Amino acid sequence: MNPNEFERELHWIDNKLVKGMGKIHYLCIINRGVSTGYDIIKYIKKNFHINLSTAAVYPLLQSLETEGYLTAVWKKEGYPNKKSYSITPKGKKLLTAAKKRIHAIIYEEITKR
Repeated sequence: MNPNEFERELHWIDNKLVKGMGKIHYLCIINRGVSTGYDIIKYIKKNFHINLSTAAVYPLLQSLETEGYLTAVWKKEGYPNKKSYSITPKGKKLLTAAKKRIHAIIYEEITKR
């Protein structure tokens, strides 16, 4: 496999993980201090070179808020107003459990013979 093909494969993996694990990934990003949907889009673009649309991000954030994993407040600094998200204790509990589960699954697969 040449380097360009390998880079395309890595990008495909990143794309599947970022989009397929959106809820957990967003909780992780917000837990790090990134707090708005727009900032999540910028963070993913910068770190994974994936362009997410607002139509992909905001419904998932709304779902996390509705389920009690996030809280949100409107920031009225500048224009436009921005909704700022924070992870709740319930969200932190889910994130901790997900990290353990993901680690266990990957570790199990890597150590299988």
